[in-house]
Amino acid sequence: MALRSVHLCVLLLLVSVSSRVLVHGQIGECNGTGCRCTASYECCLEVSEGVQNAVVGSATIHPEFVSSIEGLGVDQYDFTVSGSAFLIDPDSGEITTNGAFEREMPLETVECLVIEVQLQLIGVGIVPQSFAVNIEDINDNSPVFQNPEYEFTVPEGEPTADLVCDSNLQAIDRDSGSITYQVISPSSDFTIDRSTTNTDELCISSLIDLDRDSGLSSVSLIIEARDQGGNFSTATVTLTIMDINDNPPEFAEEKINLTVPENQQLDSVITRLEATDRDINSMIQYSLIPPQDSFEINPDNGDLTLKEELNYDVNIPGNNIFEFTVQAVDMGEDPQTGSSVVTITIQDVNEMAQLIELGDPQTEIVEESVEDTLVLAFGIRDLDSPENSNNYLNFLSGGEFFDYTIQSLPNSVTVFFVKQVESIDREQHSVIELSVELVEGGDPELRRTINQTINILDINDNSPELTQNTTKWLENNPNNILIVQLPAIAMDRDEGVDGTIEEYKLISVTGCSDTTEESCTGGKDLTGDFSSRFRDFKTDGLLFAPPLDREEDGPYLRMILELTDGGNMSRSAIHALILEILDENDESPTFQQTRYEFTISEELPQFNVTVGSVTANDRDDGENGTVRYCLAQSSDNFEINPVTGEISSLRSFDRETTPSFTIFITAQDNGDPPNSATNTAEVKIEITDINDNIPTFDPQQTTTFEIASDAEIGSVVRKVSASDSDVGENAAVVFRLEPSVEFTISNDNDNAGCITVAQPLTIREFHLVVTAFNTGQAEGSSLNITIDVTEASGSGLS
Repeated sequence: MALRSVHLCVLLLLVSVSSRVLVHGQIGECNGTGCRCTASYECCLEVSEGVQNAVVGSATIHPEFVSSIEGLGVDQYDFTVSGSAFLIDPDSGEITTNGAFEREMPLETVECLVIEVQLQLIGVGIVPQSFAVNIEDINDNSPVFQNPEYEFTVPEGEPTADLVCDSNLQAIDRDSGSITYQVISPSSDFTIDRSTTNTDELCISSLIDLDRDSGLSSVSLIIEARDQGGNFSTATVTLTIMDINDNPPEFAEEKINLTVPENQQLDSVITRLEATDRDINSMIQYSLIPPQDSFEINPDNGDLTLKEELNYDVNIPGNNIFEFTVQAVDMGEDPQTGSSVVTITIQDVNEMAQLIELGDPQTEIVEESVEDTLVLAFGIRDLDSPENSNNYLNFLSGGEFFDYTIQSLPNSVTVFFVKQVESIDREQHSVIELSVELVEGGDPELRRTINQTINILDINDNSPELTQNTTKWLENNPNNILIVQLPAIAMDRDEGVDGTIEEYKLISVTGCSDTTEESCTGGKDLTGDFSSRFRDFKTDGLLFAPPLDREEDGPYLRMILELTDGGNMSRSAIHALILEILDENDESPTFQQTRYEFTISEELPQFNVTVGSVTANDRDDGENGTVRYCLAQSSDNFEINPVTGEISSLRSFDRETTPSFTIFITAQDNGDPPNSATNTAEVKIEITDINDNIPTFDPQQTTTFEIASDAEIGSVVRKVSASDSDVGENAAVVFRLEPSVEFTISNDNDNAGCITVAQPLTIREFHLVVTAFNTGQAEGSSLNITIDVTEASGSGLS
């Protein structure tokens, strides 16, 4: 920090008469020049502030004064100083500061101090003398603004000198010297200098446009105060920019083009013609030039309102455009005006066109008539724009028979021609409810419906027919009973005379097995039986029948009828009427055979084995012809399925005990009341044999035989017999003899075994075992026999 020199005056007061204390300063001889004190001192010293124990100077006795005191006989003396600011060496007289001086005190600035040097003459007294000391300034303080922040309001505008001038902008520096000022941010847009008219004021000048309307509402500056030693400080200056009425209201466009639909509601707001003013808080008033009958504008907010109904006219395009000027005036001190040219084009809205009737519509068409018959014609006058004049028809009903063509005429007239394009069958469509939808395409799309009732006139194009092809009647009916009234089931779909049936004719009646024509081949011809019972059938169509037997005549009768209408050019048709003869329970079940024979094996391992089945027929139909079976007497051995007639066993059987059974079966139908069978079925059930027995010997037969010792080989000893309860092959007995080689046994046809000699007999007695068994069986029954050999003359029996 550069030192700023401030010369302070220290007063020197010579107390002694005609004697002086000489003081020599550090910076030069003590003299009175440069002292700035309220009193004059002939000697001023200098010392720098802020230096500890700085040497101010030294005090010596003036030579003349030395001579004076020596003349007084004083040879000793010393120096003292009053106060505590300075120190002095009593012997050498060197003067120093007691510490360091601060020139800028908190309450005041001290520029000079007074040193009172006292020369003490030993034994004589004290000689005081005062000196002035200038305190030399050093740059130890920065300039300080009076406020850290400043706020000013300035008008907007172009670059301006001395925009703001104020004495409070000056900074204070307790050091001596001058201060310089500058704007450091934004440095290129503003400057700060002393006023040219008042040096106590600083002025801020703008180098740029301050346009409040561009959004610049305030500017913040940072200003700097700097002393010569380089010390500085800053402050913030906020400039609030005040708006002035320097801008006219402006519309967004110089020309405003609007499109308004012709059906815009009265008193509705079309749009807001709003202008903007860059000035702040500007109020704007609106008006139309020239005033309009169809429109008015709200003077406060610019809302454009419709006041008269609009009507688009395709034939006069000029009537569809309005042009005027909208003016906006602000309410500032010096009012500003802006305007825009408004062009309003009426937009066509699709409106319901005027309907034009063209002649009477066709209300009657002869069926099967030639196509292209015109049935409806009408026109419309559509004054809408081409975009809203895309007109066409939709067929809501009747479109399968009709189509349309369009013809355009002058004055926006369009004609629609609806024509028949398909022939119509009256019997299918006796009345056509023609409904066409007229669509006026555009925005919005409009629709309306045109209805026309068209009656279809009849021609004789249909033959008589039957509304039902089948009928029913219960068999066993009384003779000559009315079974069919043909007028009730016959019709002709034509109208009037063409639709009446004038003549009925019965061609044939044939019995059939079902409803198909093929089933009637070879059927019973009943035509004569029915024809002889007709009463005025030709005209009244009443059909009487003989007694009917379903089982003999039917069950169906196929009647071939010819029907003729009463038209001028009559039409005939042949139809088949099927008569179903309903069943009555007049038949009884009958077994197909009266005797049945079945077999079942004995010793079956389980019950419910099917033996066989019986069948009975009933010519009746349905439940009347459904047969149920039962045993004539209850049985513990067999049962019968009541529906199928199947006979099954209730237990196993032993043929040897009971070889056969005979049961009797009855049947009845499910009619109400039921009919029983006219006969009974006899069922004989044979029990078939299985080989479940072994042969047995007759316990009464002889078991001891004799034969001569000289019997020849092949001689018969005796026959043994055995019996078997089984039958057939199961009862065939085979014999075996053991142990012996002298005898053999053979079978004969009556289940007997013939014992014969096989070798010469050499011993007197043989004990043998005869076994009887069935072929293929390992076990059988045994008989012990004894053969005694009698000795013959000359034999050698042992």
